[in-house]
Order: sequence, then structure tokens, then C-alpha cells
Amino acid sequence: VQVCLRQATSDTDSGANFTKGVQTISGSAALSFVRQRKNLPDGDLGRIVRQQVFLASAAKKLLSAGTLTDTAKLRSLVDTAHKSLLVDPGLDLLNFLQQAQSLASGNVTFVTIPVTDINGRSPSGQSIVSVDPPKVRDFVHGLALGRSTPTPAPAPAPAPAPATVSPATMAPSSAHDSSPTNADSDPVTIDGQRCVY
Repeated sequence: VQVCLRQATSDTDSGANFTKGVQTISGSAALSFVRQRKNLPDGDLGRIVRQQVFLASAAKKLLSAGTLTDTAKLRSLVDTAHKSLLVDPGLDLLNFLQQAQSLASGNVTFVTIPVTDINGRSPSGQSIVSVDPPKVRDFVHGLALGRSTPTPAPAPAPAPAPATVSPATMAPSSAHDSSPTNADSDPVTIDGQRCVY
């Protein structure tokens, strides 16, 4: 799929080694793209943004290829997916993909739950992103009620170091927070491709 980077980046842990600008990735490079979190603004949240951009680009490619309207291509996709993905036993993947045809218009919005600390530590010392469960419940409840951008609960009092990242919608025409991965009010694009760090 096609992705766009705002700057060149590399990370030996994930295997990422990408130049600045638009590029087409597949296989191990695609895996490295979605796994990289070191050398990214906001660490794990930067990785989430990359995963969202990758999924949006993959969906766009899939939908533009007419795969979902061609029965033979659709069955082949389902067969391939069953070999590569673990899905809930009750999920009818063919039915799910047929419903995805409504996404062809680009009617997809990615959101990130509200977090309290992007530099948190677990009791065992591992790096984690901390959340406030009641705020996450309110956020998800807002989504369930059909609010496209859920109203987050009020932010906690300011801490000495940045401790709050407000929810971010990741669709090209959505509002953005002020974290480094979303610093611009309008996302950077090249030839219609959203560029990320």
C-alpha cells in the first residue's frame, strides 16, 4: 500500500528504514511501518497513527480495485484472510466485507481513546500508555450514541510534564489535537496521501 512520511526514519528494533515522502510498501516493510514506535513523536500513539493511516490506505486500495463488487475476488480475499487472520468464530468475514462496500466513499474515521500519560510504566516497569477508564467509557459511549467526535471528559489539572493527550480523529478532514503527530490544523498531504511521522 501507499504511505507518506513527513521525514526519513529508521529503527533497528522494528526494522523500519524509510525515506521522506510517498512510497509503496508491502511485506516486511509494511510490518516494520506499523510496528515502529521508537523515533516517533508520541511513541505508541505515533505508532497508532501509522497503523490507522496504513489501514485507511489498504482499505482505499482494496475498495478502488473493485474487490468487494467482484464475487470471485471477494471469495479469494476471504480465503486469504482466513489463512492470515484470527477472527471471532461468530464473525462472518464474507458478510463483513460485503458491508464494507459502504466505505468506498471514504466514510471512515479513526479515533484514539483519551489517554492520561503516554510515558506511563506498568508495575513491572514496562512502558505503557495510561488511560482513565471512566473517561474511556464516556468516550466509547459517545461513539455508540453516534457522535462522530465524542466529547471527552474534562482534562485533569496540569502536571509539570505533559500528561494528557486529548482524543484525536485521524480522518483527513477531522479535527486534530496538539500532540506532535497532529500539530497542524490541516494534515500534511502529498498528492492526496496523508503524511505521518
